[in-house]
Amino acid sequence: MQFPSLRSLALSATFAAAGFMSACGGGGGGGSSTPTSLAGEVVFLPLPQPVAFASGAPSLDADRRTLELRAGEAVVATSRMAEDRDALRLASSERVRVEVGPLRGDARLGVLDSVSLDAQRLEPGSTFLLRGRADLLARGTGEWGVELRATRVDGPQPLQGQLGAFLAGDTLALAARAGGDARLSCAESLELVVRSRGALVVRDLDGIVVGALDAAGGELRLRGAPLQAFELASAFDGALELEALAAAPSPARAPRPAQVERDLFLLSSTAPLASVPRTEFMAGEALVRVRGGVEAAAQAASRGGAVAQRIPETSDLVRLALPDGLDATESARATLALVAALECDPRVEWAEPNRIRRPSALPQAPNDPFFALQSWHYDLVRLQPAWDLTQGSSAVRTAVIDTGLRLHPDLSANLDTANDFDFISNPSIAGDGDGIDADAFDVGDGGGATPSSFHGTHVAGTIGARGNNGLGVTGVNWTTTIVHLRALGIGGGTDADIAQALRYAGGLSNSSGILPPRCHVVNMSLGGAGFSSTFQSAVAAVRNAGTVIVAAAGNENTSAPSFPASYEGVLSVMAVDRNAQRAPYSNFGATVDIAAPGGDLSVDQDGDGFADGVLSTMIENGTNQPVFAFEQGTSMACPHVAGVAALMLAAVPTLTPAQIEAALTSTALDLGAPGRDNVFGFGLLQADAAILAVQGGAATPRLALGATSLFFAPDISQIVVPVDNVGGGSLVVQAPVFVAGPQGGQFAALATTASSGATNISAITVTVSRAGLPDGDYTGTITVQSNGGSAALPVTMRVAAPTAPKDLPLFLLVLDATTFDTVAQAQLNPSTGLAWDIQTTFDGLPLPAGAYIVVCGDDADGDFVILGANDVYGGGFPTLGDLSTLVLADGERLTGLDFPVVPLNAGPAQAGGRRGFRRLR
Repeated sequence: MQFPSLRSLALSATFAAAGFMSACGGGGGGGSSTPTSLAGEVVFLPLPQPVAFASGAPSLDADRRTLELRAGEAVVATSRMAEDRDALRLASSERVRVEVGPLRGDARLGVLDSVSLDAQRLEPGSTFLLRGRADLLARGTGEWGVELRATRVDGPQPLQGQLGAFLAGDTLALAARAGGDARLSCAESLELVVRSRGALVVRDLDGIVVGALDAAGGELRLRGAPLQAFELASAFDGALELEALAAAPSPARAPRPAQVERDLFLLSSTAPLASVPRTEFMAGEALVRVRGGVEAAAQAASRGGAVAQRIPETSDLVRLALPDGLDATESARATLALVAALECDPRVEWAEPNRIRRPSALPQAPNDPFFALQSWHYDLVRLQPAWDLTQGSSAVRTAVIDTGLRLHPDLSANLDTANDFDFISNPSIAGDGDGIDADAFDVGDGGGATPSSFHGTHVAGTIGARGNNGLGVTGVNWTTTIVHLRALGIGGGTDADIAQALRYAGGLSNSSGILPPRCHVVNMSLGGAGFSSTFQSAVAAVRNAGTVIVAAAGNENTSAPSFPASYEGVLSVMAVDRNAQRAPYSNFGATVDIAAPGGDLSVDQDGDGFADGVLSTMIENGTNQPVFAFEQGTSMACPHVAGVAALMLAAVPTLTPAQIEAALTSTALDLGAPGRDNVFGFGLLQADAAILAVQGGAATPRLALGATSLFFAPDISQIVVPVDNVGGGSLVVQAPVFVAGPQGGQFAALATTASSGATNISAITVTVSRAGLPDGDYTGTITVQSNGGSAALPVTMRVAAPTAPKDLPLFLLVLDATTFDTVAQAQLNPSTGLAWDIQTTFDGLPLPAGAYIVVCGDDADGDFVILGANDVYGGGFPTLGDLSTLVLADGERLTGLDFPVVPLNAGPAQAGGRRGFRRLR
């Protein structure tokens, strides 16, 4: 028994402080006491060049296109607000003055210094100095735009607004005026020399005076720490000069708080902020590449850090000392500010946070050992005819970069345990008490409320559980070689560790000091937001070495790119359900390449009594015994594609990554809009057609249907079945015919969609009618004939009177992700509705910012604990077996958090790893 999925769920919260701005700003003019005269220089500026951004990026750490500003150039940048806010990244390799021209649309603008995170409001005519990187912040609605003009910094600049970030060796001449003031920031440890011809006061941004000169002027020397900012206030009209000198390394100062953004735009205390990080990364760590291939030691030292690890030919992992007393949010902001400080240095090619990637799976696990339960997902990709061509080869090596190795009797014969490796360098993530070593054993990635996923074992089973051995399930490859590379631990894994594992898989130099045999295929069922130049560089090197790289598109039900799937050179895999429709969780978008079965545990579309997940090898929580389990996610779709790539190499060992990628995409079954589309990419994986294509045997037409059987649940009346030619030539399909089973009655009507492409029919629409039929199951068969083969499509229609929802009180709890204390609660009942909305139930106040876990269940024994030993039903987001942490930003509202509530004895993922949670009275 299973309750319906919880639909239209919502969380709303306020966030106290978080975020990162990278900006430099300033503005203004100046006065003069010299005699009246006119002099100057005509500067020619070309017409502004339009640049469309359409960023939809309300967070400063989201991926956005960077606009390079060059002296003498002007641009008009246009975009669209997302959640009433937007952010636009600017960059310049030299210090330039940026003038703000006319605004378009409903927009208010500000700029943040990228290093100190200090803010300046911008109006048409405002100017600011840009050096390195900056971020424009926009508030408003709909389309907006702004004209920006950049001019070279020649001669004295007005002492007004933002002066930008300073590095050792920088100088700047300024023209002061009485009552003028300006701000600057330190991108590294500096001694600032201020020479003034009149009265001057220097304060830190807390208003504390750190230096002063009287009317006679003179020289001030100030020690500046990384991220520190100073305000210069003059009481005279005249000249002053700034010079930055190198100083002994000192710890970084805390950047300006997120309240700066509220003050900038006069926002309420609950308004969402752009200055809130939305991606996960390791606090105090940066991946840095220095031009010329040298280490980043000097750049790290000048910011109070040191090189912790080298990723050969790629970048250095730098650890940076953060200011004392910062909470997690402030540490994240300080980390991003230090990254921006590194990027100010022209010797730095890139600096970026060391992002955390998490498993893409949404695991849940009824246990069953039969191959028949795999047939729906293997038949969709035509594996059985592919096995007539090859069942795999032990000479083909596939790396699974994931949670690591667990021995399983149905998988062990295909494992290369001699070359497994653990690349998790941080012991707090590793959970095994040490850093990298040659022991890839999966000690578990769970903690507190979250049981371990043993994600890598399930992924590896789809690629290569031993086939035809009379035990359990079979993988895509009956015989193959799998290398477990452990990079995901407690809470996920970092870009640095994953990049090292990827280079190891490609047989390239890496932190292990070992050059193993190169793997032919890499499976990465992991991902997260945020582009990484380090990660992209590793991908390019490994693909150039001859390895095919496959990654999961992600499970956030969004078109936003997920990485590594969206990197150049990676096959991005989205997930479909049993009817070849997009799985409700699957990501989509412009970077998706191919579709494969990922399952949907919230339904049982074939009516066999099991949720429609992907069945593979698994380890049971609590007992740590090998079992077989259903899971869902793009993580499950991804190894179908990686496994077929390995089958292709077994058939033709000389294939290149480009040849494999081309064959996979060109032979995919076209789903959705004709041709490549932004939902299914090139279409659904077709294993036999891809192998035939590289063997040179796919020149003749081959019929492919987008389903292997149809099941019409009581609430479904129509299904569209794609038809495609996955071979060569022209496919001619005859009119399909439906024949009813022994119950009789032509309950299904067929309609075809004409096509002018490689086949004359692109789809069959099947519509069923239940009028006048008593309850029961009705069967039939659709037969499709063509010059490229024939297909028989079984059809089952269920007629059943609606059943009343179960009358059962359920308690949905919002838990603090650190303490697992219940902070908010909603009471639900399937008989009255399962939607919930928590906004102001935390002691009558808005739910505070932070990280949360959501669970739901009954309290059958009345002990005020759900998910206890005697309770019957339970669930959690996204599943009880793998509870996700929801990080809520200031004013953010998360919706569509759908998850099933199921009997607590539903399978091995529930056993042994569950704990109870106290509900509110």
